[in-house]
Amino acid sequence: MIEKFDIYDAVTSLLQGTIFFSACLVLFPQTMKIVGPLGDSEIVLTLMSVSIAYFIGQVVVSISSMIQPFLFWSWGGKPSKLAFEGKLPEKYISVDMVELARTALKKSSSLELSDAALFNKAMSIARKADGSLSERHNQMYAYNRASFCNLLLILGLFAMSCNYGLCKNLSIIHIFGIVIGFLLLLLLHWYRTKQRAFYYVREVLIVAERELSRGA
Repeated sequence: MIEKFDIYDAVTSLLQGTIFFSACLVLFPQTMKIVGPLGDSEIVLTLMSVSIAYFIGQVVVSISSMIQPFLFWSWGGKPSKLAFEGKLPEKYISVDMVELARTALKKSSSLELSDAALFNKAMSIARKADGSLSERHNQMYAYNRASFCNLLLILGLFAMSCNYGLCKNLSIIHIFGIVIGFLLLLLLHWYRTKQRAFYYVREVLIVAERELSRGA
């Protein structure tokens, strides 16, 4: 049976890959001279394009995982660590709620666990709990992280296109305007990715505390 998360992951990869592949075709029109003749018909060309887009999407998702430490650094630390240190904004989760979750997690363990281990335990509990939205928040975080990474890569494509592709004839003013637009989009996606990560941490801790309280 195909898991919902697998379907979501496939759609995310296909979407991100399609965006990147489309950017390649737009910024480097000469690539159509390579791709076009490879398809004997529209159906073959479509299937080939989907396959290429999916492969590219998988690469984008993998790279987005690799840049996760940079995102954590730019947010001031790993979201779960920030939560246990009481540094997450109150709009996401209160310090009191975090302490309730920490206390419940510690009581449920016979060993003295670090905050990182406690959060791992909370994730396991939240993942199995009925009505938990933790996986949904985790998926949305992964999607926004991939979108942020994709924008970075497309910005790199744009820079290359200014020398070798469609944009090489653009004026400095136009190039500057496009770069500013990209930077604004990057800032928006950076902030949205941070929000998704914080919401995920909140959901994990709240659900874990609720489930442990029920079983007490």
